[in-house]
Amino acid sequence: MKKADFKMIWRKAALIAGFLVGSTLICARLVENLSNSSSFIPPVTGRVAIVLKYVSYLLAIYSVLALKFVLKLIRPALEREVGTPQGKTAAMLRQVVMTSSVCITPAYSGFFLFLLTGAYRDFYLLAVFSVVMSTINFPRYSRWQGKIESECGPLED
Repeated sequence: MKKADFKMIWRKAALIAGFLVGSTLICARLVENLSNSSSFIPPVTGRVAIVLKYVSYLLAIYSVLALKFVLKLIRPALEREVGTPQGKTAAMLRQVVMTSSVCITPAYSGFFLFLLTGAYRDFYLLAVFSVVMSTINFPRYSRWQGKIESECGPLED
């Protein structure tokens, strides 16, 4: 596999992960606009709002566990497609999409919590949690290159 082709696939993975993290910023802008609006009245209050808050935090904790489960589930598929560098990079791209989607789940949960209860502080806490998880699991070029070169040989110039 040529280095340029590999770099293009890695850039796709980085863009996908980046766009998912960027969607958190869009949600934050919507939260700011709605929380400063006098016409926004949250539809859920009281005990139901508290229950929704705990459900959102449990979902955030579950996303960490789900991430480990997703990685264990994907690993056999990665090992099956080791034969060619193209198959390996395609499997790694799928892994980035899945892990990034799981990482961003707490932010969306916080966004829906805000829409239902008006709890903007909880949204920001869950959004920061998602961004940290996404940063930890962001596709690193050196790690990708090391995996490809160790299993499929050095990349061509």
